Amino acid sequence: FLLLFLVLFVQSAFGFALGCYSGKILGYSPERIRTFTYCVGLRNISVGIVVALGYFPPLVAIPVVLSILIQQPIAALLHRFLFHERRVSSGKRSDMIL
Repeated sequence: FLLLFLVLFVQSAFGFALGCYSGKILGYSPERIRTFTYCVGLRNISVGIVVALGYFPPLVAIPVVLSILIQQPIAALLHRFLFHERRVSSGKRSDMIL
């Protein structure tokens, strides 16, 4: 179970990192890098649950459910720690960290 969790975490983190660094390599603005990160990192896992429960034994759905539980917190942490906008002393927004 721990190995499955670790593999799914690495897979999700790799997706977000791939999107982020692809945007940087392509020279996009911080806003587009943010968009690339989420478009590549987030997946439509609900379709996986429907297929897993509809055509396979219930145990097959466990990795899909774990993916949801891993992917969403990673997306929230990215937003909180990497993509938040800094506030300058005047109260206006300045550049994003990425």
